[in-house]
This record gives sequence, C-alpha cells and structure tokens, in this order.
Amino acid sequence: MGDIADLLMPKLGLTMTEGTVARWLVSPGQRFSAGDIIVVIETDKIANDVEAPAPGVMADLLSPEGDVVSVGAPIARWRLEGVSAAGRLATEAASAPKKGDLPKAARPPDASPVSLRRLEERIIATPYARRLAREAGIDLKFVGGSGPRGRIKAADVLDAKGGQVSSRQLTPIAPAVERATQTAPACSALSFVSADADVTALRALDNRLAGASGRTFERLTYVVLACTRALAGDGEEPVRIGFDMGGSLVAIECSPRDTLSAMATRIAQAQRGGDAGDLAIFIVEGKTRLLVPTVPQGWRMALGVGGVRAARGGAVSHEMTLAVSYDSSALDHASAARLLDDMIALLEEPLHLLAI
Repeated sequence: MGDIADLLMPKLGLTMTEGTVARWLVSPGQRFSAGDIIVVIETDKIANDVEAPAPGVMADLLSPEGDVVSVGAPIARWRLEGVSAAGRLATEAASAPKKGDLPKAARPPDASPVSLRRLEERIIATPYARRLAREAGIDLKFVGGSGPRGRIKAADVLDAKGGQVSSRQLTPIAPAVERATQTAPACSALSFVSADADVTALRALDNRLAGASGRTFERLTYVVLACTRALAGDGEEPVRIGFDMGGSLVAIECSPRDTLSAMATRIAQAQRGGDAGDLAIFIVEGKTRLLVPTVPQGWRMALGVGGVRAARGGAVSHEMTLAVSYDSSALDHASAARLLDDMIALLEEPLHLLAI
C-alpha cells in the first residue's frame, strides 16, 4: 500500500494556467485500477480524461465539480498501490503536458486555413460539453454558454439536463427521426463551390509511405485530415467530421493535432451516430468528376469528392474535384470559397498536411 499523495491540476497545454474540474468519476473511498479515468478536466480549448497511473483508492476530493483550479494545485488526495514514490508519480502523471502540445510557432507557416470561428452561427462548445449534450439528447442551440465569448461548457449542459435553464425550450434529438429526414436546406439557400486539386504529390507521398512502412492510407484519410486542419484554422478545438460507411453516415471527433496514423485509427473505429457535425464527406470512385451532395440534416456543410483522374498535359499528373455544399443563408460564398481553397492547398502540399 502506497502513501497518500496529491492529485494535481494537470497542465494540458503550454499556455494553460488553470482548468475546470468538469466531472469526478471516482468517489472518496472508491477503488480504481491503472488506466481508469479519475476526473475530466476542462479548459476553453479541450477536455481531457485524467487516468490513474496505478491502482489505488481515492482518499478525498479537494475540488468539487465546477471549481476553477490553477495548474499544479491539489484537486484530490489518493493512495496509489505498488508505487514507492507515490507523490512524485502522481504529480508527473497528472501534470505532464501531452505529446501533442506544441507551440503555435511549430505549425507550418504556409498553412493558414480559415477558422470555423469565422463561419456564421457557429456553436462554440468544449469537447466535453458536446459529448454530454449528445449523451443527453440536448440541442446545443438552446443552451446558454457561460464561458468566454459565450462558449458552452460542461456545467451549462449539466444545468440544462437538470432543467435549470429558464426561458429556453430544450429540444431533444431524435436520431431515428433525423436519419429518416436527412434532407438539404431549401433549394433557394443551397449553394456550392468546386475546384480541382492536383493530387500528384499526394499520390507520390503515399507510395513512399507504402515503400517505407508497407502501409498505405485510404484517400478518405487524407481528405478528413485536410478538412480538419482547414476547419480548425489556428485553433485547437476538435472538429466533427462525418463520412459514409456502408450506406450510413458516421461521425468522428477530429483534433487538428491528429497525425495521419491517428486519423486512420479514428476512421477505422468510427461507429454510427452521424446525426450532426461540421462537415459530412461523400467520396466516389471511378470516372465521376463532380459530386455535389446535399447537406444532411444537422450538418453545416457537405463535401463531395470525385474520382482521381489523369490530368491532360505534358507531364504525368493526377487531379480530383472537390465541391463544398452549404446553406448560403448561414455561410457566405466568400468564406466557403476560402475554406475550399484551404483544403485544396493542404492536399496539394502534403508536407504541410502532415506537419503538426
């Protein structure tokens, strides 16, 4: 049996100075195993599950849910078993920055995609708040945000779930109904922009990866990665991307810091639940050049990706056509065009696409 040690507020990013205790998943006196999620910590940018580095028992919770605590300050007391230096290990496990935390200067300077925050009617919410809303069937459009610039936090969703939000009518999501009524916006509001992407360099890079590691990546993986980078811009908020799988729309939460391999894993593990999100992707193979999909109900935009074809000209090259469908009453044409340009720029320069 180890000594009682402090569980400290973790530092989840280089600029993080404080975090909110969003949810405790272990109560005082409760046992836990190595790898069990102990607490969810929320910032304005991310929500992080803090895992136990070793089995043990929770001794005391020093900070209740909703408390804002400085980085490095104790939020709980726990007893870790089989650990000789419990205090040191507890501090390191809770406070070490994640591998993906890099300064903004480390990002490729030429990849400057448009941020989703420029898009009109964007619902700004933390990842954990979105997760809670989906689990509770709560439409975030009817939840007031208490965070900076009206950002919806986990506490706001929990208040809404408990019926504590006044003067608002919460609209529960009915997935079966929404899947049956996935239609485009009114014809007068539906617009699209399209352009060709030169994917010669991308195909060459994929061949090099296959030769070096014996692994190739589906075209969808590269497209999802490019869309995530473009939609996130210079921010770190996850983006919800959907795509067709077996005739059903599925969705994944993508981080702008995801690597190509991480994105491939997210896609492979995707499950049903594509009822809402930022961008739904539809890809066709063969000779089809242009695909302009309707925007599914609950989604802001749709991306149609045509087949890869050999481009005419002297040098051997390949290209594919991308088309972004959107509701012009919610997104102006210039923003849609810039977003498409950013996606194509990343696909045409794969080194910028893979750089983090």
